[in-house]
Formats: sequence, C-alpha cells, structure tokens
Amino acid sequence: TVPCFLGQQQAVGAQERAVTRLNAGKTLSHELTAGSGALAVAGALPRLRDLRFGDKSSLVSLVVIRGAVRILDFAVVAALGLAIAVLYVNEPIVAGSVPFLLALGATGAATVASYELLGLYTLPALNNVVKQMPRLLLGWTAAFAGLLAGLFFLKMGHEFSRVWFALWYAAGAVGLTAGRLAVGTVVRHWTSQGRLYRRAAIYG
Repeated sequence: TVPCFLGQQQAVGAQERAVTRLNAGKTLSHELTAGSGALAVAGALPRLRDLRFGDKSSLVSLVVIRGAVRILDFAVVAALGLAIAVLYVNEPIVAGSVPFLLALGATGAATVASYELLGLYTLPALNNVVKQMPRLLLGWTAAFAGLLAGLFFLKMGHEFSRVWFALWYAAGAVGLTAGRLAVGTVVRHWTSQGRLYRRAAIYG
C-alpha cells in the first residue's frame, strides 16, 4: 500500500511540474511577443543615434534655431532703419526721437509676426528659401504697409523722411533675403550632418 501511495504522489508531483513549466513557457512566449516591438525600437534607438548624430552634444534644437531667426529678422529690420536714418538721411533729430524708435521696434515686431503667420519659421521654409521668397517679401511689405498706415492715421507722417521710407523698404527686402539665404545654408548643412532633431514620443 505504501509503495502504491508514494508512486501516486510522485506521479502527481511530476504532473504539476509539467503544468508549471508549460504555463511558464506560455507566459514567456507572450511577453516576448508583446515586447518584441518595444525591444527592437529600444535597441535600435542607440544605434540610430550613434550612426547619425554621434556626439549628443552636437545636436541643435529646432526651437533654438527658430528663436535665433526671429531675433535676426527683428535686428535686421531695426538696424537697417536706424543706419539709413543716421548715415544717409542725416537727420539726427528724427533718429533720436521717440516716435522714430517706436517705429523701428513696431516694424521689426510686425515683420516677425507676419512671418510667423505665413509659416516662414518652419523647417521646410528655412531649408528652401528660394521657394519661400514671395512670402518673404509679402510679409515684409505687409509690415511696412502697417507702419505707413499707422503713421497716416496718427498724423505723424510729416515727422519722417520719404527718402528714408523708400531706402528702408528696399534695404529691408535685400537684408531679410540675404539673412534667410545665410540661415538656409546653415540649416541645410546641419540637416545633412544630422545635428537637427525634434522631440518625439513613441507610443505602442
């Protein structure tokens, strides 16, 4: 009787161990299947980063580039207006007046705002400056027209030189275009090197 009972216990134990191994195998298979995609992506990201970017310190954020281009556009507009008034028109009273300084700042800000509305601070626009040239000139023209309209309605046009207006508009168009061409060259160079990056979230 005792050997028979021991034999039954051994058989039951062997069956339980077999069932446990089978369940463990199914769980492992399910986990591997569910996590294979995530594991592949997680394993590929470091290799992709090392392949394209190399040193992480060399990466450049697109947000930083957009901010720098906005500052550049504002500076070009304001600096050209001030330089023409001081050097060519030679009107120190106008150049040192508060309305004149306000006109410079407002026109620079309006130029940046119009370019923002026209989508000229996106990566495709920065890469392909020649294609965006009509919108570039349209934004500058709209900002300058806003300045003229504001001075007209405020009855302050007599305080400014018409020669200054004409020279500033022409120089602004040339300066903004040259600045964008330089920015486009740098952006394309960084893109080819893989230094530009965007924040991304991988879900799934």
